[in-house]
Amino acid sequence: MERVESAAAMSQRDLATAGENVTAWKVSQATLVSLQVDSWSAVGFQLQEVPTLCRLLAIEGKIIGIGP
Repeated sequence: MERVESAAAMSQRDLATAGENVTAWKVSQATLVSLQVDSWSAVGFQLQEVPTLCRLLAIEGKIIGIGP
């Protein structure tokens, strides 16, 4: 999990540094590329289990009104 979380955090930083919109979708896709896998099932974790992605999903849910 540490390797996956590290890749997700790095992907988030890279997108922000590049001036891109940081979304859970973009970070999750960049993380998969970084890990050189095709899907989250190949990683062995669901994206909601990765702390960085979980936080982004929660933020996005609050913005669109589907969260606590």
